Amino acid sequence: MATALLEASRAPLEVSEIGAEVAELGLAVAQGSSAAVRGDALAGVALAEAATTAAARLVEINLAERGADDLLERARAARERAAEA
Repeated sequence: MATALLEASRAPLEVSEIGAEVAELGLAVAQGSSAAVRGDALAGVALAEAATTAAARLVEINLAERGADDLLERARAARERAAEA
């Protein structure tokens, strides 16, 4: 069971890390764009943050008490990066 949960956590972990990157890129676009584009970029940031949070939470649920601290830390770090964007 532990192996299955670890494997089931790999995809959401990747989603959380990519989502954090998307949120950061969206913020950069929003900061460097005109008002006409800024709203769309910020909407993208919000969506990326939501996806990152949901994916990171799945990792936490799957790996809580499983001893996969490195994966949990990566998911939490991704969530924090997205939230800061």
